[in-house]
Amino acid sequence: MTRRRWLIITAIVFALAVVGFLNLPGLLIARADSGPADGILYLAVDPYSKSDDFVADLYRRKAAPEVVCASSQISHQVYQSDFTREHLVSMGIPESAVSSLHLPIKDCLAEISPVLREHVSRRGWKSVLVVVNPGGSRYAGWVLRRYFEPAGIEARVTYSPKTYADLTDSWWRTHWKAQVM
Repeated sequence: MTRRRWLIITAIVFALAVVGFLNLPGLLIARADSGPADGILYLAVDPYSKSDDFVADLYRRKAAPEVVCASSQISHQVYQSDFTREHLVSMGIPESAVSSLHLPIKDCLAEISPVLREHVSRRGWKSVLVVVNPGGSRYAGWVLRRYFEPAGIEARVTYSPKTYADLTDSWWRTHWKAQVM
C-alpha cells in the first residue's frame, strides 16, 4: 500500500473513533419510559441528580400511587433514601405514599436486584417505574428486567429530563460527567 492510502485509512479510523466517543451517551443512555405503573422505585439518589422534582412530578401526574426511595448506608445508620423521602414529603407527597428502603452495601445493581424484586413483590406491584441516573439507564434496564420478569413484574426505567440534559451537555469537558460516561 502506498503512504497516501495509509494516511487515508488512519484518518478514517481516527474520525470514526472521535464520532464514536462523542456519541457515547447514545450508547449508554436508554430511552426513558415514564408510563403508568403500580409504583415508583427511586434509585437516582445522587448529588448531581435533579430527580426529586421529577419523582414528585410523576407522583402528581398519577404515574404511580406509591414511591419507594432506596439506597445503601452511607455512614453508620445513615441512608440517603431517608433524607430523600423527607424531601419528597416536604414537596407535597403524602407521607403514606412514600417509604424508604435500606439496601445492603453491594458493589453493583445486579447484587441488590434480588432484594429490590422481593420488596416490589411483597408490595404486590406487577409493574414498576424505576428512576435511575441516565448514565446507567441501559445497564439498569437490562439488569432489572432480567431479575424482575421471571417474577412477573414489568420493570421500566426512566430518569429526570433535567439530569439527562445536564449530563449530556458537553459531557467530555467535566470530570464527573466523563466518569459517568
